[in-house]
Amino acid sequence: MKKLYLFLLLSMVVAVVQAQDTKTEISTSLTTYFDMVKTSDYEAVVDYLHPKIFEFVPKEALVQAMQSMNEDEDIQVGMDDFKITTISDILKNDGNQYALVHYDFKMFITFKEEEEDKEDDAMLEFMLTNVYTERYGEENVSFDDDTNTFTILAKDKQMYAIMEKDFDDWKYLENKPELVPILEIIIPKEVMKKL
Repeated sequence: MKKLYLFLLLSMVVAVVQAQDTKTEISTSLTTYFDMVKTSDYEAVVDYLHPKIFEFVPKEALVQAMQSMNEDEDIQVGMDDFKITTISDILKNDGNQYALVHYDFKMFITFKEEEEDKEDDAMLEFMLTNVYTERYGEENVSFDDDTNTFTILAKDKQMYAIMEKDFDDWKYLENKPELVPILEIIIPKEVMKKL
């Protein structure tokens, strides 16, 4: 009986250590992914997305869209201070692994200002302040008149971490309402429910 008790205890300890190792893998992989987002390395960023997404949006088109947004001279968008807040338990299904990651980050949106556009800029600032505060909460949005920059704290964002049998590294998909039809194709419904 004592041996059975020790075996069960050892099995539980091994399971906990393996789960922690897996969460550490996700955290390390996501930190690299976030660094690539910060430095606008979009060719590398898309390699961290689940490959099935490219059946809906070609990889090259997605990279090009990100780059053109980054090259816009009128609006500059930057992201920083990514912080993973929680990683769910790892769920296994049909040899694949899934987790739900919660994270926060800061977003900076700077508008180029021309002297003749001052009145239009005031209206734009007012409209965007309302849009951003409604979406992110008033306490999470600030505007700097000197630099014409919104600073937004995006809190409790979610993404799925996915490790399929034939993957070498974790892949990610944002958990957003507009992506639900794609998420339901990639992630089993019972896994989504549990996560």
